[in-house]
Amino acid sequence: MLEGLLVPAKSAVLAGFGGVSKTQLALQLAIAVAVGNPFMGKAAKRGNVIVMLGEEDRAEIDRRLSAVARYEKLDGAQIQALQTNILGYPLVGCDVRLTAKGKMGLTETTFAKEIIHRASAVGNVRLIVLDHMGLIHGGDFNAREDAALTMRVVNHVAQETGASVMVLAHTPKSANQLEASDASMVAGSTAFVDQARAAWVMATMHETENKSFGISAEERKNYVSLTIPKNNYGPTGDVYWFRRVPFDGVGFLEFVSLTPQTAAKAVADLGARVMSFVGAHRGQYSKSRLRDTQSGKFRSPFKASKAEVEGAIEVLLAEGQLVNRPPSNEEREKFGHGPRVTHVLDVGALGMTPALPTDETKPPEARSPPGGEKPPRRHRRRGK
Repeated sequence: MLEGLLVPAKSAVLAGFGGVSKTQLALQLAIAVAVGNPFMGKAAKRGNVIVMLGEEDRAEIDRRLSAVARYEKLDGAQIQALQTNILGYPLVGCDVRLTAKGKMGLTETTFAKEIIHRASAVGNVRLIVLDHMGLIHGGDFNAREDAALTMRVVNHVAQETGASVMVLAHTPKSANQLEASDASMVAGSTAFVDQARAAWVMATMHETENKSFGISAEERKNYVSLTIPKNNYGPTGDVYWFRRVPFDGVGFLEFVSLTPQTAAKAVADLGARVMSFVGAHRGQYSKSRLRDTQSGKFRSPFKASKAEVEGAIEVLLAEGQLVNRPPSNEEREKFGHGPRVTHVLDVGALGMTPALPTDETKPPEARSPPGGEKPPRRHRRRGK
């Protein structure tokens, strides 16, 4: 459903403190799926979306969706897809529990069947959003058996509908002092995360993070991280960043790319070293040869891994500071390039620096005499 992050027929939990914009993120994800647009740089499969919000009314849902559509400048066809493919259910005041306590303990309610029936009637449902865990869970939050039962019901909904089911959850106050987001930031029993196939955690940027990124203390609270501490079908530990942008009364989450200043400097320094090396060995190295023979954290001119060297080369090529060109016959003979070497690295036009003039390039009157001494200055006599 969302490349590398959400898969069909599986569940996910999205946690965060109140007011961190969990619902806004879920709605923007819903729009991306509804119109088939990428989300966080990841491809999203287009389809229908069911959004069940226990704290929003119809007017608020429509207002948010409209604001996002205008901010992203969706065209007529995309707006039509948004209106057709998103089914928003404002359930304020309704009993939306998937589990409830009875004489025999915690048992499943009929609400899951209603969701499955609705999804079957709609068809092609890619995403179901349940906002939030505090409303759908009818048991003790810290009791593992209760949490496990609610999540089994969530997983049953996912399997029966074939959709990714995302449940929004709160973060406990005890996690307020944590500087890095992890699975412990999902309130209640660990069974909520254990029974989910993915866990996402949203958090406002911490003070240590804004210093690392060079963002002022005043701007820090406008940035929100999305960390992936659990992902059964892709990489874990990835962190995505958003900036809150006020727009028509809605805090739109703008996806941004942030690089720590220390990391940015390291990348720039590596790029400079690669440029200098290629400039001194023009036509001698192909991309793979430079990567394989000159990488290494210790015994190499770059003091960098193969992946880092390769990444620096690709950036320099994209910027036009390096070029990838066919080797000349002279270079083939001089550097031993075999028939498989079709291209070698050279300094590009944007990587060139003006050369200092030499005697060969200077005009005759400015050239130095043998021995390096300057020619005597000639004085012309003025006529009377």
